[in-house]
Amino acid sequence: MSNTDHTLHELSDALKNNSLHIKDIANKIPASLMIHDIEDNKIVKCSYMNDWGCRYLQTTAQEINELGEEYYNRYFFIEEIKDYLQDISKYIAFNQIDSQYNFFQRVKRPGNEDPAWFFTVCKLIHVDAIYPNTKKLIVISSPVIGFNNLINRVNKTLNLEGYIGNNYRKFALLTAREKQILSLLANGMSTNEIAEKLYISQFTVSTHRRNLIKKINCKSSTELLRFAIAFELIK
Repeated sequence: MSNTDHTLHELSDALKNNSLHIKDIANKIPASLMIHDIEDNKIVKCSYMNDWGCRYLQTTAQEINELGEEYYNRYFFIEEIKDYLQDISKYIAFNQIDSQYNFFQRVKRPGNEDPAWFFTVCKLIHVDAIYPNTKKLIVISSPVIGFNNLINRVNKTLNLEGYIGNNYRKFALLTAREKQILSLLANGMSTNEIAEKLYISQFTVSTHRRNLIKKINCKSSTELLRFAIAFELIK
């Protein structure tokens, strides 16, 4: 279990059972941690934000709520956040508390011209023990060190629109299993982790990986990541 998964598990139990103050867990991690109130499968209020997140964004949960929709314009890129919010609403409506929704996002920081990449994990929980028929969303956003430079290098060498057009046939020829393994590889999973997740042998994963490299004609991990980003295989 990763550190983030362990933290989510602790927070879920704490919220459901009202057994531990949130700050006892939230301030252990070097990442932004927010808890949102949910109504009609949508985020309606930020009820908590840890100290790390407040310091990074130079704001508070109260100020975020007062900003309303302006919060998204101020700290994110509106064309990106609209898609994330739609997907989060779908995730909440799906109502599977054993699952989570993960994505990469760019975050603007006051006084800094360059946005930073964060890996965000969303976890839906029910807190019926405290508030009947109530759901909350835990959101942990961790900075991805070095990701900015990687993306910038890729964007300088490849035009996204032209890249998709030039490589769509390669993507279309991939099997469903190859796309699944490519997605897991791009999300940072090892051969062993993929084998365990898909209940297949490491040899089979390695074979798929070799076939992928041949089909896509990617010569580096940077090219592999770019291909996955272009065809929305990053989760």
